[in-house]
Amino acid sequence: MFHDKYTEVDSVYVTYYSLPGEFSILKNPEEPCELPYTAFWDIVKGAVDLYIYTYKYGVTLDSLKRKAKQQMQALKDAANNKKEDEE
Repeated sequence: MFHDKYTEVDSVYVTYYSLPGEFSILKNPEEPCELPYTAFWDIVKGAVDLYIYTYKYGVTLDSLKRKAKQQMQALKDAANNKKEDEE
């Protein structure tokens, strides 16, 4: 996400206007997936990486979200401290 130095983004909402069609690579190969075939390995690699990090290192999406939130709070605190020091 891009923004200028005067804008602070607190949250982002994503709205889906349609659901992807149902597909299966095993049950009905005549109905192709909406995703391009070139995205296949990226999806598989992402799923495998998520599995490895979750079970090998104990990293979950929730823990990554918490860590990102803590980092954002630390950045905000540092910016507030800098403003206070300048005043």
